[in-house]
Amino acid sequence: MNILVTGGEGKLIKELKKISSTFNFYYASKNQLNLDYINDAQNIRDFCNNKEFDIIIANACKYQGTEVEKGLFSAEGLSITLGHSHLVKCLSIAPKYFINFTTSLHYIDEYYYYRAQKTFNEDYYYRFFKSQYPDIKYYNIHPGHIDNTDNRKSAANLLMNFLKDIDSYKLLNYDFNHKDSIITKHENKTLKWE
Repeated sequence: MNILVTGGEGKLIKELKKISSTFNFYYASKNQLNLDYINDAQNIRDFCNNKEFDIIIANACKYQGTEVEKGLFSAEGLSITLGHSHLVKCLSIAPKYFINFTTSLHYIDEYYYYRAQKTFNEDYYYRFFKSQYPDIKYYNIHPGHIDNTDNRKSAANLLMNFLKDIDSYKLLNYDFNHKDSIITKHENKTLKWE
């Protein structure tokens, strides 16, 4: 199975790379695949030439800072979301699966703008796949807080387990539970397949 991982230099992905697997991973760095659709859609089209993937893991994102109300906001986050959907459109054969990393819902805190971007992604991808690519199975996965090494290692192992049994997952939203090392249904999400 061929798997494209965008944002191939991220902390979680560095842990994923340490796990042996029979999957064929293609870890695309920003230099190889810049998903800034607004400024570089041609780069996305060029990347897609002669490539086929069974799964796309949308790891690339742009963190929106904590001072957005002061004007410190970039459209790059939204552009990367659009870049992922453009990537799907440009591939000559559509992938079977698309995995989006998301976050939990909380009250307003210092990570609100990051969470807002992730919530936008969930809604956008949901509508995109449901309306244009209903045969692609789309998942939102909340990998948990991966600020520390142990959680990143756990998330990498749980992601590998998810990939091994991907056909058995029928819902839209899943959580990685680091304490119990299990994958669970993500509660309290508004968008659902069921």
